[in-house]
Amino acid sequence: MKTKKLLAAVLLALPVCALAFESGQQTQARDPGDESMVGKWLSDKPPPVPVEQAFETPALPSLQQWVRFKANYDSRATTFEIATDSISIGSEDQIVRFAVAVTPKDSTVRNIRYEGIDCATNQARIYAYGTPDNTWQKSTQPWKVIVKNTRNVYEGALTDDLCQMSGPYTVKEIIANLGTDRPDRINTGSTGSTSSGTGNSAK
Repeated sequence: MKTKKLLAAVLLALPVCALAFESGQQTQARDPGDESMVGKWLSDKPPPVPVEQAFETPALPSLQQWVRFKANYDSRATTFEIATDSISIGSEDQIVRFAVAVTPKDSTVRNIRYEGIDCATNQARIYAYGTPDNTWQKSTQPWKVIVKNTRNVYEGALTDDLCQMSGPYTVKEIIANLGTDRPDRINTGSTGSTSSGTGNSAK
């Protein structure tokens, strides 16, 4: 009698176990799109080097619309500026290109550089450095992955203003974003100055 009751209990439990197993399998299953996204961000492989179109670097003396921004709390003593009249977006490669000036604490030397950010791969590159005679010196630095909230890495802060999920904002939207108040960011308006006087950092 006991054997029959035990057998009956086992038979009743089998459908429940099967249902739980099936539910677990469904929970673990991933949409192919999700899998590709996870692989994109969690893979140890570096992102591909962006394929770039031809572009022109704006003349340094022509840049007049400089706007200050703050990268993060740790770098609050450093002055960061972006020339809004230098911002462009490649029609083919969708890379955002712009000029940035960095002035260290207690210094009058503005280190100006012309850069690009590829929103699709979250990478940045320096194309050229400003010189004291208001010309550009070409840089050979490769593309690098942007890491937010690291000391003096302002590209990480700029990606919030330049990039959205589907790619870059328009130039008009980027300029508007730069003027948006945020708890960890500050906009202090135009500096009214484009003199480089650059003592450029290591390239």
